[in-house]
Amino acid sequence: PRPQYCSNACRQRAYRRRLAAQSARSSAAAARQDAGPDTEQDTRPRAVAAVPDPEPPVRRPVPPVGPPPSTEPGTRRATPLQGNVPPASDGLVGRQDELVELGQLVEARRVVTVVGPPGVGKSTIAMDVARQAGAGLLDSAWPDGVWLIDLSTLPAGAPVAPALAAALSLPGWCATSPGLVEALRSRRALLLLDNAEHVLAGTAEIAGALARSCAGLRILVTSREPLDLAGAAVLPLSPLS
Repeated sequence: PRPQYCSNACRQRAYRRRLAAQSARSSAAAARQDAGPDTEQDTRPRAVAAVPDPEPPVRRPVPPVGPPPSTEPGTRRATPLQGNVPPASDGLVGRQDELVELGQLVEARRVVTVVGPPGVGKSTIAMDVARQAGAGLLDSAWPDGVWLIDLSTLPAGAPVAPALAAALSLPGWCATSPGLVEALRSRRALLLLDNAEHVLAGTAEIAGALARSCAGLRILVTSREPLDLAGAAVLPLSPLS
């Protein structure tokens, strides 16, 4: 129904109010159109991009020390051999005091060198202590074995790390000083580096790296000369009278 007004003046005032409101709406619409769509505030919720978790660092698996377990039927030993020190052929004669002292040094110090002239018995006494360690006769335990690394066949000045990795049956990436540190960091083993006089620099380098980073290792070296390595203990042997 059409609105009823009390007078013609009331009708004119109502008409002017409607006209003013319509004009205001038209002006606002024109302003929005001129400004463009980018000025309008977008109040819609925006999706937040998910931040992916950082990938964990890639670490090589720690290889087992020693040859792999045998899978042949009837094999008595199902775990890797714990060491390669040969059995004793003859009893050690005349070196009992030195034998006890060397055993104590091996337990107390990370690197020990047995030093003496050729034929004095350096390898014999070192291997006897290694056998005692492998048999559990010393106070310390080396569950990852007692290992002999014969350096006599290396050329003078050759690197020692490849020979050590080969003796422990470690993969090729372990044949460097950093590779051996990574492979042996968590191991508890006794390493006997025999006849090191012609590769003293390489022996000192690898022994120092392992001693600094592998707390569970003990390194026993035989040589005609001591290693140039700070903190290494030395047991000198002289000929028996």
